[in-house]
Amino acid sequence: MALLDLLSGEGGKKAGFDKVKAHLLNPSLSSYFMVSIPDGPNGDPAANAAWKKFKGQNGIGMGLEKLQLLCSEATLPGSSLVTHEIRNDRTGVTERHAYRRMFDDRIDFTFMVNAGKDAYLPIKFFEGWIKYIAGESIASGDGKVGIKNENYAYRMKYPAEYRAQQGLKVVKFERSSSFGGGLAYNFIGAYPIAVTSMPVSYDTTQVLKSTVSFTYLRYYIEGIDKTSEEDQKPSDKKNEVPGKPETTPPELGWTFPPDGKSITGRDLSDINTNNYSKAFDQTPTKDAAPIPWHDESLLK
Repeated sequence: MALLDLLSGEGGKKAGFDKVKAHLLNPSLSSYFMVSIPDGPNGDPAANAAWKKFKGQNGIGMGLEKLQLLCSEATLPGSSLVTHEIRNDRTGVTERHAYRRMFDDRIDFTFMVNAGKDAYLPIKFFEGWIKYIAGESIASGDGKVGIKNENYAYRMKYPAEYRAQQGLKVVKFERSSSFGGGLAYNFIGAYPIAVTSMPVSYDTTQVLKSTVSFTYLRYYIEGIDKTSEEDQKPSDKKNEVPGKPETTPPELGWTFPPDGKSITGRDLSDINTNNYSKAFDQTPTKDAAPIPWHDESLLK
């Protein structure tokens, strides 16, 4: 649609204000978003059980809904294509062919730190997750050296034990969006890699905020169009011709000859009546059509 068509009315007249507003004065606003935070590692059931045990031992709260509401700032991720430069395949032309898609290496979330019940939830939750990844322990025991010990050492866990394979999501919507509208950024294999420092001072009182950086393997977006995952699955009808009725039952996988007989001379007409045993209990006949790749003497 051309720009003039967007801004003109019927018969070449000037467009009304409502039409101009619908096309030009309806921008997306940055303050309408929602964040979903996973409850720690969730790819491996054993790892998830170990994480829940770790949370109970370290007094980490379970208020995920509150944690998500405390998120005051997020970043919509981006990606880029890595290209290979080809010179002079065509005279005076430099081409670039894409060979890899690169995702941003991290995404940042800023949380308001709460007081009262489950106080300092963002700090405790993400510091606890990082501590769990590093296998840290405050007190010595269970074969571990406590962090207070002079000879303290730690052993990092395997990625499958601390990654959240799904659950980290950023949803961008608008005030006028219907339920289910907007864009949903879903992150695969995410986990926190940094909790930034938080300055405190006796100057003008401000809300204490904590910024957490997540890394991830990749992301995908839902809601770009109205197609669902079911619509994107390959069809089982591989040889279907538009406008031509099907002659092959999907459950059988072959087309019946017009006379109801096979190349071996068997009468297959009973298959249409679901009488399969009668159709296949016949012996091949000598008068059957020749089979070039078989020995016809076997039919005597």
